[in-house]
Order: sequence, then structure tokens, then C-alpha cells
Amino acid sequence: MNKLNFILLATIVLFVACEYEPSGNNFLDLTPPEDQIAIEISLNDVNPSDTIYLYQPTSFSIKINSPKDLKQIIVLLDGEEPMNVWDRPSGFIFYPDHVDEGVHKLTIGATFTSGTGSLADMMGLEGYAGELSWNIRVIHNPQDRFEVDYRCGLWLCVWICSIRSKNTTQG
Repeated sequence: MNKLNFILLATIVLFVACEYEPSGNNFLDLTPPEDQIAIEISLNDVNPSDTIYLYQPTSFSIKINSPKDLKQIIVLLDGEEPMNVWDRPSGFIFYPDHVDEGVHKLTIGATFTSGTGSLADMMGLEGYAGELSWNIRVIHNPQDRFEVDYRCGLWLCVWICSIRSKNTTQG
């Protein structure tokens, strides 16, 4: 019986001694993130409405400006991810021989932190994302697309247009 009383007394003392009373303010109200932020994405300073013609390996420079911290950059070609770039890259090289000839869509996507300091922000589950796309026209063997001739003392270079734009009609 003494053992039972001792165990009961020890259990009561342990429960009372381990009681925790929080002090102070343990909750911090955070400012919710904005709905949208301004993001600037630049690819060699080319206007996204222009078409980029590629016929040889070409170096591209990516510049991204935002008021928030950059987490990740993703480069997509026709919706597929050929390259995943972390941090702030200086750029990448595009090899036209690695893709089919014709028109492709190159998309640069970027993700940013929310900057709220919340637990979700610290775990990378809260943030912003933006993307911008350019049309790329890949031309294989461009030397086969023009003729050079010497006529009347002048060099004549004629482009053989085998790739037509959407607005061009054949007549």
C-alpha cells in the first residue's frame, strides 16, 4: 500500500511541477502579402512581341527585377522544362540543332518569396510567380536558304523564303 501511495504522490507532484504558464505575447500579427507585385523579366532586351530567329548556338541573358527575393527561374520550351535554373543566372545557351525547325515558344518563369516572414513563407509554401514568353523561329542550315550571284558587276544575295509568317499569303 505504501508503494501505491508513493506512486500516487509522485505523480501528483510531477503534474503540478510541470505546469507551464506562458508569459507575454506569443502571437505576432503579420501583414498579409499583396495580391500582385511588379515583376520585370528581360531576355536580351528583346520585346516579347518580336520573333527571335535562331540558326546557330545563341547566348541569352536573363534579367529579372522584383521587390521580392527571387527563389527560382524556370526556362520552358514549348511547355517542357529543358532547364531549371536556381538563384540569379547570367543566362543560358540555346542550341537550335537540339530542337525541330519551325516556331517554338520560349517561356521564362520566376518564383519569389512573399517576404511576410510567416511560417508558410519560411517553408517556401507562400510566394509569387510570373512568366513571360517569346516566339522563337529555328532555322536549320541557313546557308541553303539564300543564293549569292554576281550580276553586272554587283553581288546579289537573294533570300529564299521557305518559312512563311502567319500574315504572309502565297500569291
